[in-house]
Amino acid sequence: MKCFADLPVKHNTIQKELLVLAVRNCFVPKASFCVSLTLSLAWITFTTSGLYGQLPSTRMLSVFPPGGQQGHSVDVTITGSDLEGVDQLHFTHPGITAIQKTQMVDGQDTPQPIANQFTVTIAKEVPVGVYDLHASGNYGVSNPRAFAISDHRELAENDANNVSDQAQEIELNTIINGRSNGGSDMDYYKIKLASGERLIVDCWAQRIDSRMDAILVLFNSQGQELAYSDNFNHRDPLLDFIAPQEDDYLIAVHDQLYNGNAEYFYRLRVTSVYVDYAFPPVLKTGVKQSVTLFGRGLPGGYSADGVTIDGQPLEKVTIEVQAPDDTSRLQKRDIFTYVQPEDALVDGFDYRLQTDTGSTNPVLLTYSDSQVILEKEANDQPDSAQSISVPCDYVGQFQHHGDHDWITFDVKQGQRYWIQVFSQRLGGPADPHILIQRVAVDESGNEDIREMSVQDDDGTNIGGLNFSTIPDAPAPYLFTADKDGSCRIRL
Repeated sequence: MKCFADLPVKHNTIQKELLVLAVRNCFVPKASFCVSLTLSLAWITFTTSGLYGQLPSTRMLSVFPPGGQQGHSVDVTITGSDLEGVDQLHFTHPGITAIQKTQMVDGQDTPQPIANQFTVTIAKEVPVGVYDLHASGNYGVSNPRAFAISDHRELAENDANNVSDQAQEIELNTIINGRSNGGSDMDYYKIKLASGERLIVDCWAQRIDSRMDAILVLFNSQGQELAYSDNFNHRDPLLDFIAPQEDDYLIAVHDQLYNGNAEYFYRLRVTSVYVDYAFPPVLKTGVKQSVTLFGRGLPGGYSADGVTIDGQPLEKVTIEVQAPDDTSRLQKRDIFTYVQPEDALVDGFDYRLQTDTGSTNPVLLTYSDSQVILEKEANDQPDSAQSISVPCDYVGQFQHHGDHDWITFDVKQGQRYWIQVFSQRLGGPADPHILIQRVAVDESGNEDIREMSVQDDDGTNIGGLNFSTIPDAPAPYLFTADKDGSCRIRL
C-alpha cells in the first residue's frame, strides 16, 4: 500500500502473500496535460492504423529457437508475413548480433542468402534475460519478438521424440528449445535421476510471447504418472519432483488443446534450484540490505518453517542486495521477463541467485527512495496496530488464512495523503482488501473512530477491452485530514 508526496509516484513490492503499503502526503498534477496527450495519441493511432491496412509491413510471428547461451552462436529461423528482403536482425543488446546464412546455388559464383535463416552470436558478457528482436527488410522493421539468453547448456528438440520410447535424453542444468506441431504432438524427454535427487522443470512459453498453453507431465520408466502441472507462472507450468528411487524418468510436454505451429514454441529450464519469492521485495535506493529468498533446492538454504507452495515445502537463504542509487532509474523496470499490462506500474529489477551450475530464474525486487518499514507481529487487532511514520513503503505478509494486519500513522490537519496497495502486481497471489479509519480524541479523551473508506478491487481500466490494466488490488485512496489525529488501516 502506498501514499505519495511532492515526489514522483513510486510503486513497491510484495511477492506471493506479500503486501506493500506506502503513505505519503500528496501532490495532484493538473489534468489538462493528460487530456491533450490523450488526444494526440488517439490521432496518431488513427492515422497509422489506416496506413497499416493499405501497405505491406514486415511482420515476424516467431523465431526458433527462441534463445541461446552466452558466449555461443545459434542458427535461427524466423517466420511471418511480408518478409521479402529481410536481411538483418536487430537486438536490444549490442552484444547480440546476427548474419544471414548463405549457401552455394547452381549457376552462381558466390554464396546466396537463405531466406529467413540467420546465425546469431551472443557475447559472453550479455546478461541473462529476455531481449527484443526485430527483423528489417523491404517493408521496414518488424514487430519485436522475444529472444532469451541463458548461462546454461542449450539443446534443440529432436523431432523424433514424439513417442515415449524415442524420448530425447537430457541432463540437469539444461535449456531445451522445442515447439508443438499440433495434432497429437507430445514431446518426450528422458532424464536419469538418483534416489532423492530433485528435478525442477520450468516451462517458458507465454513468458516469451508463445501462443502455447503448455502442460507438463512426469512419468517413471513403467509409464506411471507421477506429477502434473499446467498454470503456475501465469499460463506456464512448473514441475517440482524429488525422485523416490533411481530411475529413468520421462518429461512430457504438450499444448493444452494440442494446437501447434511455428508460433507454439517453448523453453524448458531443467534444473534443481528454483526461487519462488523474496522478502522484503522493496529496497531503499543506494543501501545494501538483507533479503531472504524463498525457494526449492537453494544452495546453503534451510527449512522455511512450514512455508509451502502447492504442497511443496520451501527453503530460505539470506543474501545482501544493493538497490540502484540513481533516482533517475525510478519509474523504470529493469527487467527482462514477461509483464502483464496490470503489472507494469511497478519500479523494479530482476534478481537471479548465482549458483555453481548457473543463475536461477528471476524474481522481482523493487526500490523506493523513501523509508521501507517491515511488518512487526502481532498486529492482528486494532488496539495492537503497528505505528509507522510517513512517507514510507510498508511491507508485510499475510501469514495465514484470515490474517488481518493493522497499521496506524499520525495525520496533520489540512495535509493530503495517498494510500495504495500492491500485491498481485508484484507477482503474488494475494487479493488485498483495506478498511481506512480516521481516529481522533474527543474533549473527554475518548477515541472518536470514523470509517473513511473500504477499498477492494480497482475497476479502472485505462487500456481498453484488449489491454486490461485492472489489478486485483484496491484503488488508490486520496484524503485530506480534517483535523489532527491518526489514520488506522486494516489490511
